[in-house]
Amino acid sequence: MIKKLKKKIALINLVLAGIILFTALLVVFVIGSSRIQKDTQRRIQSVLQGETTVQDIQTNDELSDISLIVIDSSNVARIYSSHKSRLENDELMQAVPHILQAKKDSGYVMRMRCKYVRQVDVQQGTTKIVVLDGFARSSNYGSYFSLSALLAFVSLGLFYVISTMLAHIALQPVEESWQKQTQFVADASHELKTPLSIIMANTDIVTSHADESVQSQMKWLEATRSESQRMSELVSNLLFLTKNDSGLQVNMEKVSLSDCVGTTALSCDAIFYENGKTFNFDVPLDVYVYGNKQQLQQLVTILLDNANKYSTGVGNVQLTLQQADKYAQITISNDSTQLSDEQIARMFDRFYTLDSSHNKNLSGHGLGLAIAKSICETHNGKIKADHSNGRTSISVSIPLYDSKKTKKLLASKN
Repeated sequence: MIKKLKKKIALINLVLAGIILFTALLVVFVIGSSRIQKDTQRRIQSVLQGETTVQDIQTNDELSDISLIVIDSSNVARIYSSHKSRLENDELMQAVPHILQAKKDSGYVMRMRCKYVRQVDVQQGTTKIVVLDGFARSSNYGSYFSLSALLAFVSLGLFYVISTMLAHIALQPVEESWQKQTQFVADASHELKTPLSIIMANTDIVTSHADESVQSQMKWLEATRSESQRMSELVSNLLFLTKNDSGLQVNMEKVSLSDCVGTTALSCDAIFYENGKTFNFDVPLDVYVYGNKQQLQQLVTILLDNANKYSTGVGNVQLTLQQADKYAQITISNDSTQLSDEQIARMFDRFYTLDSSHNKNLSGHGLGLAIAKSICETHNGKIKADHSNGRTSISVSIPLYDSKKTKKLLASKN
């Protein structure tokens, strides 16, 4: 679909460029023809009025397309033309009777492809006939048309190539978004397929033993409930990402990031303790950002949950909040297995999870860190991951409330 769209855009641009180019050439041609006509009339009048002499006609190569026929009172015709003229004297003499008998003082001799202008001097009893070689002019027009057509063809060809390249560049984000959306739908369908299959299988088992008590089939019902809850969480996460992708506006205000991080850390402390993990946090007071309290708490929860799941041994999970320049920085680090550069690069991709062989008891859809990244982007922040010396750390940077950029955002919001 994207390829067809690129071709359509390129063809539409080509048609528009062709119309513009044709119009421009037509305007140039009309203006040029008008100027040539005026110049031709001026040259003819110059010959008739004697401003251009017979000697000029015979010697000036620029006047090789003009011939002068002078007929005196004795009907003797004298012809003056350049030696480079296409028209022979015999041809001009044969045209004289036709020109003299013509009703109009100007016209065309079609067989010779010439234009003529006739002027009678009654006092002197002479007649002047200026003959303009139309073949020379048509040759010039032909050359002009040929050159214009060639330039137009080359220009349109180049424009099509350039338009195709620009369409490719312009639609590249759309293509990437389309590919991500397609992959997103495929992954979501795959993730939903498993719990639905389990629910359907459990339902079939329960209905096939309709005479048994609820208590005896409790394990099937519990499994169904568990998968339903898992599917509900997945749908909620998908809806969250979809709303953020659509640019849904969230309520933004001055928020104490210290309270958000501190409260979340305290609530998660018991979870780390139950799992035998060591958890320490350092949260200074009075760190404010411009954001949404619920989303910021969700962000910290996701990062701590990720550290709890994927930390090894006692975990040694460390959370710090600090101010750096105009940003508040949250860093969560933990002991972990070795991660490759590819794993770190894809850590925030949707539905991406680390090797499940190392975490067989862990459940998840690979959406947590993707949601964390989305929340960071909503708050004009950045998130990155790093692994060194056996520890994985995830850092989040969010603009402080008292930075100039944040104040402008708050002013525009109010």
